[in-house]
Amino acid sequence: MKSALITLMFAFMFAGQVSASENPCSKLMASDCWSSFGILEKIALIQGISLGQSVQSIQGDISGSNNSTLFQRDHVAVPDSTTYGDVIDYIDKLYSFPVNRSITLDKAFVLATLYLRDDDSNDRINLLTLYRDGKNLPTSGILTGYKDLNVLTVEAYGVPFDVVLPRSSTLGVSPETRAKGQNVLEKFVTYGFGDACSDEPYYVRLEYPGDLFDSKGRLRAEIKLSQYASICLSNKSVNFSSLNIFGDINLGMFMLRNGFVSYDSEDDPMWSKDVKDGFRFYDMFKDIKPKLDTVSSAILMSLSN
Repeated sequence: MKSALITLMFAFMFAGQVSASENPCSKLMASDCWSSFGILEKIALIQGISLGQSVQSIQGDISGSNNSTLFQRDHVAVPDSTTYGDVIDYIDKLYSFPVNRSITLDKAFVLATLYLRDDDSNDRINLLTLYRDGKNLPTSGILTGYKDLNVLTVEAYGVPFDVVLPRSSTLGVSPETRAKGQNVLEKFVTYGFGDACSDEPYYVRLEYPGDLFDSKGRLRAEIKLSQYASICLSNKSVNFSSLNIFGDINLGMFMLRNGFVSYDSEDDPMWSKDVKDGFRFYDMFKDIKPKLDTVSSAILMSLSN
């Protein structure tokens, strides 16, 4: 987490007078550090994490970076009635299982917030499994392929992840439309940055507007391409801006807008209003008639020549 330095400060403050080789807090955010603390020290540590979040929010207000996340869900929020004891009890229980002791404290705190909100059937268990395997929740990577029109493959940390596009399904998509969608996706997974057509994959960002995982344990995230990327059309590299595309391309909304996927209204029964609100911009597509945009039109036209 962005408050790691503040958390580490508290960790060392209460580590005691021991050598570095004996100090359970000598490794950043180690779980052994947590088990060496008493209740007051654990409270101070949680306060440190909360303070780090508050400082980061102030910094975001000053720099204006919070404006870009104004409509994004806060994935580490907890109910107003949450106490320090609630967080501590969860982390104590988490580390009571040896299999979880490789999970660092920052990640344990994230798992605690998921547990205390209790507003999703899949996220906490799938994220716990990911952390147990020593992996991180990917927020960037390279686009390497697709398994269906709404399931793309993103490689992060050298590991391929299946990513389901939010509010998207292939139900009701005609064979003709499916073929067009596949032709368009082929361009996105084949050609990337640069002035010349090449097979360099696109670098993408992953953002999680609602939940983190679908019911099958696959990531559910927005996949965003830079507005400065180019695409290969008729053996020429064409910048997206020349196709009247300004701003990063959100592939989930792109596929919905062009009708290559259908709108999926299915909700997890446990979703809170905050989770559902994360999909507010996708929910507009249930009433919008899809239409090919300039990018899809240009790709399909180049393939027909």
